[in-house]
Amino acid sequence: MDNTSAENKTTASRRTRGTGSMMERSPGVWRLKCYCGRDESGKKIYSYRQFVGSRTKAERELRRFQNEIEERHGNGIVERSKVTTFGQALDSWIESHAKKRASTTRDRYVQIVRDYVRPGLGDYNLKSIKLEHVQSFYDTIGNSGTLSNQSVKHIHSVTRNVANFAVKMGWLSSNPTKGAVVAEPANTEMLILSEDQVGILLAYCLSHQDTSGFNTNWIVPILIAAWTGMRRSEVLGITFDSVDTERRMSLSRS
Repeated sequence: MDNTSAENKTTASRRTRGTGSMMERSPGVWRLKCYCGRDESGKKIYSYRQFVGSRTKAERELRRFQNEIEERHGNGIVERSKVTTFGQALDSWIESHAKKRASTTRDRYVQIVRDYVRPGLGDYNLKSIKLEHVQSFYDTIGNSGTLSNQSVKHIHSVTRNVANFAVKMGWLSSNPTKGAVVAEPANTEMLILSEDQVGILLAYCLSHQDTSGFNTNWIVPILIAAWTGMRRSEVLGITFDSVDTERRMSLSRS
């Protein structure tokens, strides 16, 4: 009886392994979920992945994810702590860390991981990844001519945080990003418009509000930026519930 029950459990695990689902957590940001099998105690194990893009592309990525799960866990038995590649560590970090952040910050993390860190370092085995691999990755993207030093520094920050997370989880014995060198962002003098120049800019927007490219959608953020001195990202991050218009404009968050 017990053997039959165990056999049925194993058969069910094999039959459903790779089953996946997807959920849109914010516009264009999808949470992919795949059933991996059961651990030694019989408890179900799931793997998660974040994806940014259209529904069609997310469905395509989910199918790829399901195939990876089938290949990775062919026997239906999963070791809970079995994270062997830096790419798997990236997935776990996104799931446990990024979901605690504001949607704009989370989306930026997902984009950095998807476009840079995963292609550059994702295939490395956690037992073999070293400083030289990380440094080579930084040098490659830094010399590509398409990224600023500030962007490379942001990528380094994410990579370092993922490695710290992997050390904390016991997947890495030490952080391979420690000692890596990235170029410092250039110190550029900020261009500040004079009062007259702001007036000219606003007058131009108002005079062109009925033509393509300029309309009232542009005027409002420009007015807010000129009035408050806020950065572009802060202006674009304003929501209705973050502004107090009863007495004055008071930004509580962006």
